[in-house]
Amino acid sequence: FDQVSLPPLLEEAYFQSIRSQVTQIRHFLAARKELEGLLAQSQVPAFQALQAEFGYGLETAAVIVSEVGQIADFDREARFAAYCGVTPITRRSGCSAGSARLGRFTNKRLLRAIFQATVATVRRDPASQAYYQAKLNGRTDPRARTTALLALCRHRVRRLYKLLKAADPPPLEAAA
Repeated sequence: FDQVSLPPLLEEAYFQSIRSQVTQIRHFLAARKELEGLLAQSQVPAFQALQAEFGYGLETAAVIVSEVGQIADFDREARFAAYCGVTPITRRSGCSAGSARLGRFTNKRLLRAIFQATVATVRRDPASQAYYQAKLNGRTDPRARTTALLALCRHRVRRLYKLLKAADPPPLEAAA
């Protein structure tokens, strides 16, 4: 690339913008390191279990643990999956079946975190890749890819529910 000369005022603005972005990145990395330290000290068993599972990084695990709250609030895995948004509700009228939609009580932040973790596992985890390819069943259209990805999300939510149930100690009984 040839050197492009900028007017001095524009050049100073450009370098000021870069300095500002570098400062923001440094603050972000410091905040992330601080969050990492706090989470390591918190001794939350669900967080520790998620960190051991493939695909759940620091931020994703923190989002999932904070958004789920108490896993004991979900008596069945199907209700947990509906809350996560991986069980779409089919719209139907009297004469035709419509498309699927999210449920009313879907936690969209939780769905986004689970979806991002699933996409990461499809790229790097051989078991997830095999499950995804089996669900694709040789089709290449975009709708089949989305359907296969959602099926993998549902599969991972089943594992997530079992993982969180195992990591969450039962609540203490209130003294009467």
